[in-house]
Amino acid sequence: MRLVFFGTSSFAVPAMQAVSDSVLQVISQPPKPQGRNRQLIPSPVAIAAEKLELPVSTPLNCKAPEFVQFIRSLNADALLVAAYGQILPQSLLQSALRGGINIHASVLPKYRGAAPIQRAI
Repeated sequence: MRLVFFGTSSFAVPAMQAVSDSVLQVISQPPKPQGRNRQLIPSPVAIAAEKLELPVSTPLNCKAPEFVQFIRSLNADALLVAAYGQILPQSLLQSALRGGINIHASVLPKYRGAAPIQRAI
């Protein structure tokens, strides 16, 4: 199965590593300024993807028509999403043959939102 993986946080890294042989492209949030010097630091998923020599894209907006067209051009079987940080538009979800699969850290819908693990605890 040919996958496009969407993820940003460290929660998403094990899932990406597990399917890395099937990943055509990794999509993550752009680097954010961190620390005293406000140095731009890539996301944990981007760092792990580079170690696995997977191609990484960090679009500012996943709803941009040119980005959706880029994903469509990959002819993926499915999009795999884990802690990405943006809501994917319907046009993007329909760009893959089988649509999107979301990996979530909680038992939905009871513990949804920004901090599902903390709420469950």
